[in-house]
Amino acid sequence: MGALAGYLLSDEKLKKTSFLAMESFLAANAVGTVSKFVIGRSRPYTGEGKHTFHPFNLKTQRTAMPSGHTVSAFSAASVYASSYGGTSAVGITAYSLAGLVALQRVYGDKHWASDVFFGAALGTAVGRMVAAKGGSGKPLALLPVYTGAYAGLNAVYKF
Repeated sequence: MGALAGYLLSDEKLKKTSFLAMESFLAANAVGTVSKFVIGRSRPYTGEGKHTFHPFNLKTQRTAMPSGHTVSAFSAASVYASSYGGTSAVGITAYSLAGLVALQRVYGDKHWASDVFFGAALGTAVGRMVAAKGGSGKPLALLPVYTGAYAGLNAVYKF
């Protein structure tokens, strides 16, 4: 959506930032998805408690940490905030909206507070990394790898 707005408004900064936000979203969610599988934390609505883990389990009830919605929101927010300044109206709005996503996940009984904290930290870290390398011309790709016997993450960096 942001890239389309950048195109329609002939705003190169918005187009570039939107594509970086998409890259950040994909990379952060690749890491987040693998983390969910490896950690296997039970969701609050299961009634099993916050200390219940079932590693290497793909059932939705066992994929609470990190919160994927929070990872997504903070990965994009951090790119926009980095590009437009974290204390600007864009940065404040981006992080505020991401924070509301995180609160809704806890309020909706889908995640523990630590799930959204981890998701916010992961999304922010990946988003800032993508934003920092955005103009370097050295592409980084993080790709999930999954077979029946193996799950992992493949990182490719062009020197």
